[in-house]
Amino acid sequence: MSGRPGGSGRLARTRSIWREWLLLSNLLAFKPIGLMIGSVISTFSAGGSVEEEAARLELSDGLNPAWHELLEQATEFDKTLLLAIANADIRVLPELGFEVDGLPVSIAWPDYRIAVVLDGDDGRTELEAAGWAAVGTDVDDIRELLKTKGA
Repeated sequence: MSGRPGGSGRLARTRSIWREWLLLSNLLAFKPIGLMIGSVISTFSAGGSVEEEAARLELSDGLNPAWHELLEQATEFDKTLLLAIANADIRVLPELGFEVDGLPVSIAWPDYRIAVVLDGDDGRTELEAAGWAAVGTDVDDIRELLKTKGA
């Protein structure tokens, strides 16, 4: 209790509001496309700009349905990279959320032992020690490494 008149009522109201906020934020975490913030005419969403989302949708037109399924499972960052990979005429689909000796890898081609790592990612050394080729996010590098490995 706060010792002030009406203090415990205000505390109960604050707790109620906080619980409602937690409930809504947890529910919104499952929303597949970014949450719109601002007015109806706003051009930004939690997943990036509306223009970026439209560009992604345009890039995904005409892709093999297997790519669409993969894109549905991907994070916002992974979607952008996966679309670039798919549109670079790389036919071999990667796996998402693969694990190599306990090390999580966002995008990997297990049959070819290739893993995409972010710049400065600490896991590169561990992957290479496990016999995997680690490649950055440059699509040309990914394509060349897949060709080298026989994909």
